[in-house]
Amino acid sequence: DHGDPPMPRRGAPHTIRPMDEASTLPLAGRVAVVTGAAGRGIGRATALVLARDGADVLVNTHRNAEAAEEVATTIRGMGRRADVVLGDSSDPDTVARIFTTARGSLGEPSIVIVSSGARWVPRPADAIPPADWREALAEETDAFYLAAREALPAMRAAGWGRIVAVGGFDA
Repeated sequence: DHGDPPMPRRGAPHTIRPMDEASTLPLAGRVAVVTGAAGRGIGRATALVLARDGADVLVNTHRNAEAAEEVATTIRGMGRRADVVLGDSSDPDTVARIFTTARGSLGEPSIVIVSSGARWVPRPADAIPPADWREALAEETDAFYLAAREALPAMRAAGWGRIVAVGGFDA
C-alpha cells in the first residue's frame, strides 16, 4: 500500500452507465476550420482526425476543389457536418468568406488549423526570386494572421479556442 486511493472494483455500479457517442468524443460540438485541407499532407490528415474526434469541419483549399469535396464527403461519412470554401487563405476576403461560411453552416469555429502553404522548391536564399519569397511568406504567415484575426474575438468571448499553425514543405 502506497497510500493511493483504492481503485473501484471492475463492474461496480457507479462505473457502468450508458454513454452516447457525443459524450465519448472529445471534440463533439466543436467546429474546426482547416486551411490546406485538400492535399495529401498534414492539413488533410488533421481535418480527418478532428472529424473522427467529433468536430464538424470547414475544409479550405486554394488549388483542388475535387480533393476538398472528397475530404468533406469523408467527414460527412463519419457522421459529422462539413463544408468547403475554395480560395487563397492568405487573402483577407477569402478568409472572411471562410469564417462567414463556417458560422452560417456549422457554427462558430473554436479550432483553427492553418496548414496552407506555398509549394516551392527549397533552395539557397540567393536563388529564390523575390516574387516566390513574397508568395511563400504570404501563404505561411499572412494566412495565420488573418485566420487568428477572424477567430480570436469569438474564442475570447467563449473562453475557449485553439489556433494552430502547421508549417513545412508541402504541409
